[in-house]
This record gives sequence, C-alpha cells and structure tokens, in this order.
Amino acid sequence: MMQGRLDDKRREHLCKLLSKLFEDLLSEDETVLLEAMLSESEEARLLYMQYVDLQVELGCLVVEEHMQNKLVRFPSSISKRKANKIPARRFAEAAVILVGIGMGLLWFFNRDGVSVEENQVARLTNPVGDVSIEVESKRSDLLEGMVMEYRPGDILRTEGAGSSVVLSYTDGSQFKVWSNSEVVNRAETGKIIELIEGAASADITEQHEKHPLMIRTPMAELTVVGTAFTVNAGKQETAVSVFDGEVRLKRLQDAKKADLGGGEFITITAKDMLVREMLDPGGLWEENLEKPFPKHVSAEGMFFNDKKYLPKGSYGAMKSVITEKSGQKTHWVMALPKDWNEGYFTIYPDSYLNITYKYERLNSSFQLVMDTRVFTPNQDPRATYVYMNEALTSEKYKKQWRSVSIPVRKFQHDSGERGTYPDGDVACGLTFHAVGEHSGFIIDKVWVTRGAAPGCTVLAR
Repeated sequence: MMQGRLDDKRREHLCKLLSKLFEDLLSEDETVLLEAMLSESEEARLLYMQYVDLQVELGCLVVEEHMQNKLVRFPSSISKRKANKIPARRFAEAAVILVGIGMGLLWFFNRDGVSVEENQVARLTNPVGDVSIEVESKRSDLLEGMVMEYRPGDILRTEGAGSSVVLSYTDGSQFKVWSNSEVVNRAETGKIIELIEGAASADITEQHEKHPLMIRTPMAELTVVGTAFTVNAGKQETAVSVFDGEVRLKRLQDAKKADLGGGEFITITAKDMLVREMLDPGGLWEENLEKPFPKHVSAEGMFFNDKKYLPKGSYGAMKSVITEKSGQKTHWVMALPKDWNEGYFTIYPDSYLNITYKYERLNSSFQLVMDTRVFTPNQDPRATYVYMNEALTSEKYKKQWRSVSIPVRKFQHDSGERGTYPDGDVACGLTFHAVGEHSGFIIDKVWVTRGAAPGCTVLAR
C-alpha cells in the first residue's frame, strides 16, 4: 500500500490520470485506480487539489460534475460555482496550462522527494489529558482518539500532569510533547517547531539536508537531520539529550555552536554550553550539609551551624525558610536542587532515601518532592514524585534528632498514577515542603543507600 510519498513512476501516472479526469476521459478501471491513489497518499491529494484549483479558476464544468459524483472522499475547501459554457479556445488554454502545471509539479516534488506542504503540516495524534490547540485566537480541545492537522501558526498546549500529544509527520517522524508545554508551529518552510516551554521527545527519520527539522527554544536553536532525542526548555535553560544520531545546536545570544552525538547531553544557559556524556551517577549518594555549604543550595538563610542544636560531631545543617505567604498559610521549604543533566543518584528498585532531621513543632501537611531526569527515548525527560507520611512528623519524636529510611518506590508519581516507579531515573532535585504553622525543621544529613540504612527507622508506607 502506498503511503505519503509517490515514486516518480506513480507521480507521472497520477498526472496523466488527473489530466484525463478533467477532460472527462477516464475509463472505469482508471477511475478506481485514481480513487485508490487519492485515498492512500497525502502527496497525491495535494497534487489533485492543485489541479482542482486551476479548474475552478477556469470555471470548468467537469469539476462541478466530479464533485457531485463524490469520486474522492476527503475534506475539500472547493467552493462550487455555476458553470457556464466554455469556448473551445478556453479548453485549449486550460490543456496547455494543465500540462505546464503537471510538469512544474513533477519538478516540485522531484527536486528533493518531499513537498513543502508535507513538511509544514503535522498531524496531532494520541492526545492524553488536557490538550488544546489555538488557531487564530480560537481554542479547541483535543479529546482522546481525535486527530487534527497542526498548521503554521497553530499554538499547541498540554496542561497538567500526565498530559501529552504526538506530532506525526508523513515521513514517519514523531515529536511527542509532554505535560505543561507550549509549542508553536513556525513552519513557514520545512519542519520548524518553537518549544516555548516544557519538554518533548523526538524520533526523527532521516531528513533531507535542505529540509531538516528545526526546534527553537528561548535559549537555543536545534537542527536535526535524523535522530532520537529529548529536549527540555525554559526561559533560562535548554537541556538536550541525544540517544542516537546527531543534533546541531546554536545558542541564540551569541550564535555559539555545538554538535551533540548519541550518548551525549548538553545544558544551555547564558554561561554554560558544555557537551557531556550521559554518565550514570551511581546508586549511592550522601550530602552532609557541612560547611562549606553546597553551592547548589542557593536559598538564602538555609545554612544552620548552632552547635547547641546540632547532633554530636555535626558542623552544619539545613533549616527551613519561608519562601511564600498566601493568606493564612505559610510555605516552608528546604531545597537541594542539582544541575538537571547531572543529578545526585540513579534510582533502583532497592533505593532508600535516608534523612537525619529534627523539628521543634509542626502542625501542617509535610511532603518530600523528588524531581528526576529520565534518560529514556520516547519518554518525558522530566518526572516528579511525592512522598507524604504522617509518621515523619509524629508528636512522639518532636524536638528529637531522628534518622529514617524511606523506600524510594514509595514515592508516588505526581500524576496520581499508581504503579509508576522511578526505577532507572536520576534524581536531580529534592525539596522538603510544608504548608501551615511550622518552626524549627532542620536536616543534618541526607543520603541514599541500596537497602535500608543501618540504624534508621524504616517508613514503609
């Protein structure tokens, strides 16, 4: 079965059938063949529409009859018009023009084997969750099972955890947009996608060098000729991981370039543009929070070194700080962010997160939030997992230093989907977050082990 493109022989045959169609000279067998070609090939339908547009301009009677007979069953923007009797001279002119159009279109499609229209238009498929498209300031929601064209200027949005949609091109390339992302089709010519924010993974077939896939983010421009990769974009940072093939990158602020190959990643910021290998940080990790305080902990006022309140032998800890006020509720947070592409540790089924901590009083909900990096093709490169357990802040242990071990598999994906585990992900951020009346929460040490740490209370729930 023919799909998408036509080879030279079929394209030439199609042009002959279309010429005979509009001269009303098709045989019954040729009519069946033409209908099959139009139903199976996007390129054939585009070529057909070029012929139809010219016939409408000429006021050809055959177009009117053809549409009434509904020979070709796909959406058309053709507006019917009342046909007048056409002089023989007009038919001769039309024949000459049609031959020229046919030859021109043959050249157009043959010059590199792919049409600009084919490059420009994608299909939005497999929408999951809250997915919408904005066309000329009008929003339309994509429901499960829907397929919609994604044309230049259209704005695509995925909102909420677990939402996603796939951009599918006729050459087999796929660009999957993950949750909380905004994408604009900038394809004036070729495949040009602007990822304003969010994340996507791509599996791109080999592109013609004159028509590569291009992705623009607020920080960089990516040129793709055929590869599998993920991209994560924000206003101040763009992170790209390549699994196979090659991606060429250019930082927008100074046009600095870099080439990224399989097994490599890069984080592009105003100051950094260093290509690195996808190294496994390993399953063990420890952060003692001693002085000097870790550079990646940037929140002001978090370092705590009053020895009267620290465990024996400790020289420093991390305390909670107020980050935001909203009505009567106070938000307290302690954060251990890390470079998105480096991360702290790789998560295994037997990974345990261990914490030595103390709190003076805590009358609020408390949760641990773990951000992970996913180095897997065709997966959202970001994930967030949450752990909540009242045993963390039991009244019984108030004002006491306590060490606990939490199975990382007990963290729940923020989409709420059960059975989704972070196995194989790399943790790149830990946040200890509370909402409500809170005072005196201090963490002396955070570390990760394979299996529960000796001397720690295991929180199984």
